[in-house]
Amino acid sequence: MKIVTSLSFAAAALISLACTRSSAVETSRSEASPMADASLDSADHAVRFEQKSGCVMGAVCTATIRLETKSGMHVNEGFPYKFKGMESGGVELLGSDPAKKNDFSKAAGDLTLESKTVAVLAVRFKLAAKQGTVAGTYKYAICNEANCFPKELALSLAATAR
Repeated sequence: MKIVTSLSFAAAALISLACTRSSAVETSRSEASPMADASLDSADHAVRFEQKSGCVMGAVCTATIRLETKSGMHVNEGFPYKFKGMESGGVELLGSDPAKKNDFSKAAGDLTLESKTVAVLAVRFKLAAKQGTVAGTYKYAICNEANCFPKELALSLAATAR
């Protein structure tokens, strides 16, 4: 009887842990929404994924992910900011490390902290056609005076070349 009770308790603990993990994932997905977008605007921060002008087909083009905090929040200067891109037809991502060409990060020198409230991450790519999609997951963090809040956001940008 003691073994059955211990097993029942262990099973209940695992189910509880799984439910807690699932709701945490759903919280981050609900902010990003299941469909990736080029921007997010919430009460405490905004994220904009924008292509810089002057992109020529076959040349290195740049897009930026601009994080701007609001309502007394600030960017977390120590957080390992990262955009993990996904290859799509007609788009070649050009991260600093050839072995991880889909990764853009603070560690790779892609992040610029413009102020306590603004961080900008550069994403380089080449278009093999006039249009393509640059998509991936952006990991970042914002803080108030007491706590920091790591975030994950699916982003997608319709890139064009002239």
